[in-house]
Amino acid sequence: MMRPCLGLALALAGCGEGPALTADLPDPAQPGVPDISGFAMQCDVVRGEWRFYLRATAWSGGARLWLTRDGSITELHTFSPAVAARDGSWDCHELELSIAADQREAASGSSTRFRCDDLDALSFRLAISDTDDERWTDCRSFGADPTLLDGAAGAPDCSVALPEADEPGAFDDAILVVGDVADCPG
Repeated sequence: MMRPCLGLALALAGCGEGPALTADLPDPAQPGVPDISGFAMQCDVVRGEWRFYLRATAWSGGARLWLTRDGSITELHTFSPAVAARDGSWDCHELELSIAADQREAASGSSTRFRCDDLDALSFRLAISDTDDERWTDCRSFGADPTLLDGAAGAPDCSVALPEADEPGAFDDAILVVGDVADCPG
């Protein structure tokens, strides 16, 4: 039988000095400023859900989506972090919204009153924030009339339009893909 002290000594002897755990990570005091580098949007009529993916050029503190049909009701939804580069050079956020059976039951972050066939009438605003989630660092507006979202609660002023859509590629069932979303799940 091995004596406890000897067993502990042997266990510790196997722990050599390895590389620093943060050797390849950016200095958290000097984070990059995240910009939106990609966006994808899907709407599945059969499953009754919308899916959104947003890719940023650096770690970000949060991503949000505002949407409206006519400006009378604006929904605000917060993306969830999905995956990020270990070196802080990008991150992806995703948002899944079920389509509420009754529009009065739409709930921020989980369901929407808007159906897939509402797409042509909807206006959208995307925004991402710094790593402390204290200020907006980038935004995009698109859809039927993005000015309907000017002044929406919490939404940044944003006249930056979403660029022209790309071919869906890896997001075959997407209705819109812009920029690089290859690292995002979907």
